[in-house]
Amino acid sequence: MSANDEIIKTKLRKLLELVRQGVGGEKDNAQSVLDKLLKKHGLTLDDLDSEHAETIPCEFRFGNALERKLLLQVIFTVLNKKSMSVRDNHKNSKTLCIKATRAQKLEIDLAWSLFREAFTKEQDRLFIAFIHKNHLFGPDEVENEVPHEPSNLSKEDIAAIAAMIGAIQETHVHKALPLMAAQN
Repeated sequence: MSANDEIIKTKLRKLLELVRQGVGGEKDNAQSVLDKLLKKHGLTLDDLDSEHAETIPCEFRFGNALERKLLLQVIFTVLNKKSMSVRDNHKNSKTLCIKATRAQKLEIDLAWSLFREAFTKEQDRLFIAFIHKNHLFGPDEVENEVPHEPSNLSKEDIAAIAAMIGAIQETHVHKALPLMAAQN
């Protein structure tokens, strides 16, 4: 970063403080000028805050090993880092702990909730596709636990599941024991 860039950021940080502490028209004018200058210099509020903002301990909960991996991907993407210190909470084995700014924590929380929900939906679709591809249909009470009947699914779900079925490799199981009926 050049000395000129740092001078610009310093001035923008002062303007940001005026936005945060200003009142009425003063605050509105400062916000308008700040928005224009950020755009002009190709910067964001994160560029101003991230270097000087205080980091705090942050905890994020996950449900299983796959969700832990997804959460880590979200954290690294939001923080735009290739590596950082991440630790599991020893009191709660399903919690990750990091240090981040308050803004980063909020962004991670939002992204995590959206990606977690989308991931869960995709897992459900994948399960349905897998049972259909491998013809794993059980009694009605099992079928009712999984919404794989077309009447329970949207057109979007059915299209996504059909595409997944085409991509899944069928698993072939060879019977190890002869059927009792075949012996009689």
